[in-house]
Amino acid sequence: MRRIPASFIAGVALVGGVAALLNWRSWEVRRLQDEVHSLEREREQLVEYARGLVASRRVAQVDILEPTREPSGREMTNLLWQEIDSNGLLGAPLPLQVVGEQVYFEAAVLKFNQPDPGSSRGEPVVSLVLFRRVFGDGQPAGLSNSLNSESHRTLPSENWDRDAQDGLWSRFGELMEDPSLAEQYHVRVAQFEAPSVRVKPGQIWEVTLDAVGGLNLRLIGQRVPPLRAGATLATRPIRPSS
Repeated sequence: MRRIPASFIAGVALVGGVAALLNWRSWEVRRLQDEVHSLEREREQLVEYARGLVASRRVAQVDILEPTREPSGREMTNLLWQEIDSNGLLGAPLPLQVVGEQVYFEAAVLKFNQPDPGSSRGEPVVSLVLFRRVFGDGQPAGLSNSLNSESHRTLPSENWDRDAQDGLWSRFGELMEDPSLAEQYHVRVAQFEAPSVRVKPGQIWEVTLDAVGGLNLRLIGQRVPPLRAGATLATRPIRPSS
């Protein structure tokens, strides 16, 4: 039998080894590409998750008018309150009077559990707010201005209709006191919040609601001169707040 040269065998082995190496390299490249794509998808999900954590929306605007004085001599702080609808439009101005320069804006707030950032459902979490009353530090909270709010904000799933939202508000007290019920509705926090600021005539304050946080107050402008009680909102210039 003719012997196969060792060099030929070595060559075949080398070619086979190179082919195997190339196949392995090709498989490894595909594996790394799949891993990169998976990491990119995860990064996009985490970015979207982070945006949801810090997202906020404007829910009301407050104008501080010139103060007035009662016959008794007590000075009254005058406000114009405007809620902002889901389309970002200002509602009808509601004139309010409080006693004191420190003004509190009270609301019932529902905060929901943030879904896992890897969830395929992709549903954003949006806090809900229902404004209740406004009062100053110079008066008992019980003698406050009722807002009678209808500001039902979007829930974290489009499967929740208005009746479901109304049902949540009707059980707000239970959601505060019953952890198992709150868990059933994915409610993380149910509480009243009353952020406050010291106000001055001419100031314009914005009320925002964080997606997973609560209510915030921010000075956004100054009317010069301040509006008088009973004035309209359309004719006075606004100076941006520094």
